[in-house]
Amino acid sequence: MEASISGFYAKLRRGMEDLEESIASKGRGCGGRVGGEDDDDDCFMSARWVNEALGLLRSLHGELVRLVQSLRLPAGDKWLDDYMDESAKLWSACHVLKSAASGLEGYQAAVEAALPLMTDGRWWSSASAPALCRQVMRSISGCRREAVSLEEDNKALVDARIGDLVRFEGRRVGSAGKFNGFRGVLFAMSNASSLLLILLLWGLAHYSPPSGSGASMGGCSSPEEEEEGCCLCFGSGLHRRAAAEIERIGGGCGGGGVRPPAILLYELRRSQAVMDDIWALLDLRAQGKADTAVSAVSEKVETLRECFGSFKAGLEAVVAQLDDFFDEIVEGRKKLLDICTRRQR
Repeated sequence: MEASISGFYAKLRRGMEDLEESIASKGRGCGGRVGGEDDDDDCFMSARWVNEALGLLRSLHGELVRLVQSLRLPAGDKWLDDYMDESAKLWSACHVLKSAASGLEGYQAAVEAALPLMTDGRWWSSASAPALCRQVMRSISGCRREAVSLEEDNKALVDARIGDLVRFEGRRVGSAGKFNGFRGVLFAMSNASSLLLILLLWGLAHYSPPSGSGASMGGCSSPEEEEEGCCLCFGSGLHRRAAAEIERIGGGCGGGGVRPPAILLYELRRSQAVMDDIWALLDLRAQGKADTAVSAVSEKVETLRECFGSFKAGLEAVVAQLDDFFDEIVEGRKKLLDICTRRQR
């Protein structure tokens, strides 16, 4: 039993550390930088990273179900109620994630409609170029309006359906504490899944900074504290790293910087920044300032096309993972109920 529980803790810690490391390794899976060549931002919250975080959440849930099957827990005891509560939380929060991902499809459609106009060379070379430039600019403005509407809808969605559903609260539990054994596993799982859900909601739905200073989400205050006395707040390093990156995206919110974007998904932020650059170049052309280089606009459009491809593929992967996770949650609940039914006979 102890080996199985230790194995669960080891997998949880390793998964959290891998996600933290993937934030630290800049440029992973994002194909470029936000805003342009001179921008030193990175690909925090890229679609690839979001899918990795969601994959870890699924893996931990599956590991928890397998662990319960290997333990001789009393049938119908409170552990089952606790697991059912935890899996219900996962179910509800993931449905919010899927609703947010579906909402991103409206922005996706707006960008898809704008891209063919951007790649039409007539807006630069023909006599009607200024009018065509303004047409492309209007299509970019449509994308901006869609993004603003998406942010408002997602904020309302999160406010209405999340509330205190997920909360990361690290605390130390001594070796003789009440969370020993399976209770400790379930507490660690609940805490880790809450952190992952918070990050996923910030990436796909709406970034809502916690009350208090900075982007802190609670938990052990230092790596040293996390190691002391069987601390079950796995992921404290991940949440500190995420908080630092969010602070950097906002230019240091506490020191006069701008507020981080409402939705942190990297490809969304990057596509918006590139479209802003294209809009500015087209505005110059519409004003008859032909000294604006065609190559500069073409390069930006190609960057947008590549970014949008990653955005679309990543979003499809997220939706597919969520659908699979819903099936896994249903199956896990059924398995544990069946175990209790058999033991009661």
